[in-house]
Amino acid sequence: MSDAADRGFYKAFAVMVAGRDAPDLAAFLADSPAPGLAVYRNNVARAAVETLARAYPAVQRLVGERFFSAMAAAFRGTSPPHSPVLALYGEGFDGFIEQFEPASSLPYLPDIARLDRAWLLAHHAPDRPALEMRDIIAAGDGALASLRLGPHPASQILAFDLPAYSIWRTNREDRQVSRIRLADGAETALVWRQSGEVRHRKTSAGEHVLLNALFSGAAFEEACAAAHAIAPGSDPVSAAFSLIRAGVFERTP
Repeated sequence: MSDAADRGFYKAFAVMVAGRDAPDLAAFLADSPAPGLAVYRNNVARAAVETLARAYPAVQRLVGERFFSAMAAAFRGTSPPHSPVLALYGEGFDGFIEQFEPASSLPYLPDIARLDRAWLLAHHAPDRPALEMRDIIAAGDGALASLRLGPHPASQILAFDLPAYSIWRTNREDRQVSRIRLADGAETALVWRQSGEVRHRKTSAGEHVLLNALFSGAAFEEACAAAHAIAPGSDPVSAAFSLIRAGVFERTP
């Protein structure tokens, strides 16, 4: 083949492997359709579903392997992988689940997918240096009020109308799943990475406001004031120092 023909073949082949119709491929084949090509398409489809199962273990545990495989295959049909590297495949899976009618009886399932996704992104986030308390000390007491603490690339905060974090944590980590009541209400959570390990925990209302303000670019004093306003009995300064020691913020030059 010429270079142009080569490009045409590989483009048509990629379309076919992604699971879409590729009528242009017939021009490159002696016998069309070629049954052997289905092997490639099936392998790619299976790899995408298996990748989603590894990336969303709490979702799979909640719905079971058969249901998850069917849901993942449906997602793959609407959002096929666009990269040969599948490690981060699954962006938009939570939104797909929201519209997936067979899963409508589990209103918290999209949030479970968001937490599984947050864990995955934290695991693969760039390994940039985290802010440490010695950096705060070096800045001096006078600089603390106006200091701005940005999130480390692995750090994410999430808010849910239902107790999604508690449901996610027990399905992700416990051998015996705990029973969580939906009536327990809204939860907020923090997912981050410390010493190479993904960590997560439920956050208080004050901590969530504090983190949201800091991650949005507010100065330290302003963020602490916002947290204290929502939780008057809290100590946002101590909470911020604890979060710094945990490696939640990125060290900037």
